[in-house]
Amino acid sequence: MTDEAIVSMVRKKLKDATLVSYSEIASCAERAGRHRLATMLLDLEENASDQVPLLLSMGEFELALRKSLESSHTDLIYLTLFHMERTMPPDDVRRVLHSEPQYAEAIHLLATFYIATHADSSKLGNHTTTRNGMVFDWLLIYICGICLDNIWHEVSSANHDVLTSFTERNTDEKLKKLKDAMAKYNSAKLPINAKLTEEHMELLMEQRKLDDKATGGPNVVYVGMSLSDTIRHLCMDAAREPKSLQVAAAIAKKFKVPEKRFYRVKIKALAETLQWDTLHKKAPPCGFKAFAIACLHQGEKGQAESYASRITQPDEKFDTLVHLQMWTAALDMAVKLKDPDKLSSVRNNCPLPDIHAQIDHAAQQLGFI
Repeated sequence: MTDEAIVSMVRKKLKDATLVSYSEIASCAERAGRHRLATMLLDLEENASDQVPLLLSMGEFELALRKSLESSHTDLIYLTLFHMERTMPPDDVRRVLHSEPQYAEAIHLLATFYIATHADSSKLGNHTTTRNGMVFDWLLIYICGICLDNIWHEVSSANHDVLTSFTERNTDEKLKKLKDAMAKYNSAKLPINAKLTEEHMELLMEQRKLDDKATGGPNVVYVGMSLSDTIRHLCMDAAREPKSLQVAAAIAKKFKVPEKRFYRVKIKALAETLQWDTLHKKAPPCGFKAFAIACLHQGEKGQAESYASRITQPDEKFDTLVHLQMWTAALDMAVKLKDPDKLSSVRNNCPLPDIHAQIDHAAQQLGFI
């Protein structure tokens, strides 16, 4: 049987089984030597925390990086980057990180980490050279894509400008160094480096505007945050200043953040700050299931149930009811749809004997047994 046929069969069989992990099935496929099948099955897994580690163990580093960035989960992004760093040659890491503009945030996070933890730079091994306690050449591999041994004077100067911009406390000085670096990259015919530097400058300028207006309150400093963290904090600040949501949306649009990714960050931030009224206002492109699950994670089952009731697509609604353990509602829906697979799904996931009895009775009434 082809990989595509197996994936189609698994998807059909498990479409209502929300508690089943596709990553576990993918792991079995990988152990059986079906690497391509395992990768295809992992693409069905919605939980990035299960998806990314297995992709790394399979050697699918670039796919793991893409999935971790899509999840906006900083710990997963770092897990992926550090794993790549340990297992891949520096040139290969550089090639991956500079293959797509969307990886710029990963470069920023990695650079920020090593600047902040320079005292622990010995763990980088023989790849590291330090000057005044700061890590230089390893960061250059990521930020500039060029090893120090092979760079010419102008690019070396640009690299140094980029690196030292991270240590500058004054935003004007950061921008000045980055502007100089961008000019040198353009002169050296390195358009990707120049574009990434320009985008980082634009983000810094947006962050400075936010800090000047004290957008996040007295305890929040936006300058130096990643793009995702900037959007997340703005959404969280909407509890204090509702207009912050509009600012978050504008920044997401300016930096071309995919709509579904933006809404995942937004939903999580609003749920964390208990902004239920704001969540109610508009149907998101990622569907109400994501809303319901975010509420459940905050211990707000009542809010989660209200979002489940707003889902109109039958399969998605049933899947959400099972996820929320709303067994009676899920059973009623399965009976209404006269769907034996959905009845089986409720029975397999629900631990309550009285629900089992109702399912058996319904199955008899509908002629399934």
